Amino acid sequence: MMRVCKPFYTDTHNRKPTASERGFAPFVACFVCILQGLGGTLVLLAVYHKALPALPISIFLAVAMFLLAVFVISPWIEYMWTAGPYYV
Repeated sequence: MMRVCKPFYTDTHNRKPTASERGFAPFVACFVCILQGLGGTLVLLAVYHKALPALPISIFLAVAMFLLAVFVISPWIEYMWTAGPYYV
């Protein structure tokens, strides 16, 4: 039986509980952090001129932003949604 290995980037959105199950804000935050980790790795590659692992940057940023989005941003969005319209 052949085992199929999935890349890390698909696993960040396929495990339970996923960012997409917690709402749209955590999903977008994790997705953007994965792209930022890739960009950060490319910048470090240009600076140090040697290959560096991309996963630590993506994992750290995604976990930090997931927690921030779940415990701060999503409750704030819900509060603003239920508080009613604001007029300037």
